[in-house]
Amino acid sequence: MSSNLNDSNPQIISPVLKRRNESFVWQYMKKYENKIVCQVINCSAEFSCKTSSSSLAVHLANVHEIHENGIEDNSGETTSPKTDDTKFRKFIFSLNPRFVLPDRKSVREMIKRKYDKKKNELKDILAINISKINLTCHIWTSLSKHPYIAVTCHFISNDWRLNEYLLDIIYFPHPHDANTE
Repeated sequence: MSSNLNDSNPQIISPVLKRRNESFVWQYMKKYENKIVCQVINCSAEFSCKTSSSSLAVHLANVHEIHENGIEDNSGETTSPKTDDTKFRKFIFSLNPRFVLPDRKSVREMIKRKYDKKKNELKDILAINISKINLTCHIWTSLSKHPYIAVTCHFISNDWRLNEYLLDIIYFPHPHDANTE
């Protein structure tokens, strides 16, 4: 390897020592000539090349809730990552070898953060000069015969644009007819 590599265009260096490949952290980290970068989606944490795999494991556990034995879910139990989607993983790897598919827990957390952000934005919008809103409810049954109700908020903004926000989708158990008390 050339010793005068440009930092703006780092080259990936494959781990030389067999020990490096033994830790689970290398499924989520990529080693470059002068740094180690976390490959979990929405994380670009960088570490020194001399950082130990146990320190990298602490980062994965504390920031991404990824552990050596699997991923911790809300119940506190640890589940192993799914490997039955090998073809999809190979497809994603062929598109971008640096991309690490997020686990179920990470996706759930990303959705929750996005939801909380949008909910706060909507509260702020409604607090500023919106005097009238319309709420609509839609009830339907899914293909698997489960009933749901969706609540949507509609309003016209100060610049005369129609705005629509889905507030919630809730499981709506049967029966839901006029005869039900």
